[in-house]
Amino acid sequence: MSYVIQGGEEGKARLSILGQAMNRYSIGALEKAGLQPGSKCLDAGCGGGTMTYAMAEIAGSGGHVTGIDHDVEIIRLNLQELDTKHAGNVSFRQGEVYDLHEVEEYDMAYARFLLSHLTDPVLAIAKIMHALKPGGYFIAEDVHFSGHFCYPANEAFETYVKWYTEAVGANGGDAEFGVKLYTYLETAGLTDMQMEIVQPAGISGPAKQMSLVTLEKIKNSVLANDITSEEEFTRIVGELRAYTENRESIISMPRIFQVWGRKPF
Repeated sequence: MSYVIQGGEEGKARLSILGQAMNRYSIGALEKAGLQPGSKCLDAGCGGGTMTYAMAEIAGSGGHVTGIDHDVEIIRLNLQELDTKHAGNVSFRQGEVYDLHEVEEYDMAYARFLLSHLTDPVLAIAKIMHALKPGGYFIAEDVHFSGHFCYPANEAFETYVKWYTEAVGANGGDAEFGVKLYTYLETAGLTDMQMEIVQPAGISGPAKQMSLVTLEKIKNSVLANDITSEEEFTRIVGELRAYTENRESIISMPRIFQVWGRKPF
């Protein structure tokens, strides 16, 4: 795992904003891929669990969704939250996707913004495929980070895109992975494959906020990899904050590839 974004409580808060921006698109793709009442599902790299709960709502009392994530603190927070939600068809556990042990257990597996952070996405996909029942669906969403846009042009925004890409690459990931996602899943053996592209953007709201929130949460990775100085990082954060707060600016999230297909019988 080469995750460069701060985790824990602050990471969970960021993921909540991400969920506000993305979940409606993700849920739409899951429904197209066949998520239905009674489904037994895996949410690989579940983060703060917003999609775990969204999937569980569709799966209903006859289904179940298991969320796994490498972040010990986020899983602790998820379990704490689960106690208050009393969602009997949801479970969380800490672990790496490489360590999945289930064999032909799930009707559907889902991974959002996971594979681009991994040093070995091929192994991760193989583990997920092994956990799927024959005929089960695997749906993944991932970023094509250079596909960001903003208007009008802004240096701080372009610097953020550059720094994030460099930090992920320095840790063994690939911020451009989304454009390769179809090929990776096809090579893994999925059939009946489909692909869509979404790109949330706005003049206000969570999609517009994501660049600034993410930049703030990659500080440690950017500095640890000597991508910039702390002084320069502080300057760019300030400039991106001012640009984000400008009511006339438009900011997008990255171009996001949604790919799904069926494991052969």
